[in-house]
Order: sequence, then C-alpha cells, then structure tokens
Amino acid sequence: MTPNTLTATTIQIGNSTFPFTGLAEASRAYSEAINATGATCSGRTGPMAPRCLIKNNDTVVAHVSYNGKVWLGDDWDESTPCLFDPSVTDLVSPSSQRRIRRLYEEWVGYDPKEDDPLDWDPIESLETLREIRELRKGTDR
Repeated sequence: MTPNTLTATTIQIGNSTFPFTGLAEASRAYSEAINATGATCSGRTGPMAPRCLIKNNDTVVAHVSYNGKVWLGDDWDESTPCLFDPSVTDLVSPSSQRRIRRLYEEWVGYDPKEDDPLDWDPIESLETLREIRELRKGTDR
C-alpha cells in the first residue's frame, strides 16, 4: 500500500475524531494537538501524547507517531512502511518546491501538487524527475 492507495475516512486523536483529508494533514493535526497540550512521548515530563489513528470506517489503516511520521497499520516495527515523513518534506525550500513543480509540469504534463495537494511530496517528485533525466540521457546518444 502506498500513500496514494490508502483509503481512510477519519483521524482519531485520543477521543476526538476528524474527517481524513490526507497524510500530511493528519501529521500536522497530530503535531498541533501535541503542541497545544504539552504532551510528551513518554508521559514522564508532561501528559502522555494520545494515540493518533487513521481509520477507514472502524478499521485502523495507519497511525501517526509522536514525530509526525505516518506508518502503515496499527503498530510499528522495523518492517513497517513509512507513508509520510514531515521532516523530509520540510527540507525542501518553497522556492525549490516551485522549481520542482514547474519542471515536473513541463516534463510530465501536470503539476503534482495541484493533482494531490495534501499529500504531494517534493522529494518523490524530484526522484521522478531524476529518473526521467537519466532516461533522456540514454536517448540523446
């Protein structure tokens, strides 16, 4: 399952439920809830952070960890796929994101952020552009 094939209807943060609008939004909402309450990961120096579950009806399909990463399924282990990592997305400056979007639209034919605004990943788009560049190099010879 990839971020684009994940089917979900709600986000549950503790006892509160919200409509699911995307992985980036779920991560952001959870981080905001943690910051607003002063919750901590361990609960030793403040209130314990509530769980954040992404559900499709009543079935948990993913969860958000304290660091904002979204993981497939209800529990994490070393083989659990990461569906969204906010730290990677935040590394790309807004001007670089605009350049990536313009080049993507020129080479692929559409703006990836317009197509999927909540879950657009500039790193993933950049990797696609690098693959296209390598393919083009092979045809230029």
